[in-house]
Amino acid sequence: MGGLPKSPVPLKQNNNQVPDSDEENGSSSGNGRRSNSLDLTVLYKHSHDELNLQQSKRDQIISLYLTICTIAGPLVFSYSFDWRYKGIIFLALGLIGTLLAVIVIRYKIYKEVYWTCCQTLSQLMRYDPDKIDKKLIQDKFLSVLTLRGKKYVEEKNGKKVFLSFKFFKSNLFSAETLMYVVLIFIVAMMSGVGIGLVLLFNRTVGIAVGIGFGALMFVILLLQFFKQNKKLYRVLVDGENDSFNSVFEKAWFLYFYE
Repeated sequence: MGGLPKSPVPLKQNNNQVPDSDEENGSSSGNGRRSNSLDLTVLYKHSHDELNLQQSKRDQIISLYLTICTIAGPLVFSYSFDWRYKGIIFLALGLIGTLLAVIVIRYKIYKEVYWTCCQTLSQLMRYDPDKIDKKLIQDKFLSVLTLRGKKYVEEKNGKKVFLSFKFFKSNLFSAETLMYVVLIFIVAMMSGVGIGLVLLFNRTVGIAVGIGFGALMFVILLLQFFKQNKKLYRVLVDGENDSFNSVFEKAWFLYFYE
């Protein structure tokens, strides 16, 4: 893509935005330019801290869920009560795990956005403060996004397409993806065991349906992980304002313009 989408949709302002009125900072703030007093290194540090926080929260969620399942699984089987009730408990664990998997995906997306913020701020530090405005910020943000995602975009028959399989293959064995895979494997196992126990009145059906349901859960959650992360680079293919703004609106560290 040759540049920013035309006429970007105005983005909402953040409460942490630096004051930009002449009365408040004694400097010109026309045309969406920032205050001379704004220290980009401080924003960079905050963005980097948030990036690390997303990773930390992700690790805590995965560890907590694995601990719960490790304790709850054997504990349920140690008591003598109806298999169907045991199945319901495992299904509940599967449901909780599914919700946590969705949260982990969200953390992953915000981590990628904050990483892009850090790279954008690094580039902006090379510019004269008075030259920095909304257009330049968005242009640099898009250039960083493009640099990272261009290897997944290819032009075919005059139309840009996203190489989903290449994206999948390139990221499947990353540390982040493998941690997520461990999480959804346990989720799928809890769900499959739950369905199997509920249907245990027919052993063959219970085992078959349990395995099938667990495998289906695993595939759906894995594809959802890649689908949501792929949306970060959608603007590189369609060049639409909405695609760009859906990513940029999460980059609130860059909302220091008028």
